[in-house]
Amino acid sequence: MTSLEPTPLASRTGRVTAIRGPTVEAEFPEGNLPAIYEALRLRTDGREVLFEVSLHLSPTGVRA
Repeated sequence: MTSLEPTPLASRTGRVTAIRGPTVEAEFPEGNLPAIYEALRLRTDGREVLFEVSLHLSPTGVRA
């Protein structure tokens, strides 16, 4: 599983629920939703990719 973390100093860890081209959807624990325009850092397979939150989908979900 890959983890998706807000940056800097990730205090929240979420999980990727969908990948559609350059867009990801992620879920976070309730009450820990990153703000719109906040950067998210995805680390997987020794690589790091940054995303910017563009939409709140639900009280726990974002699109970046």
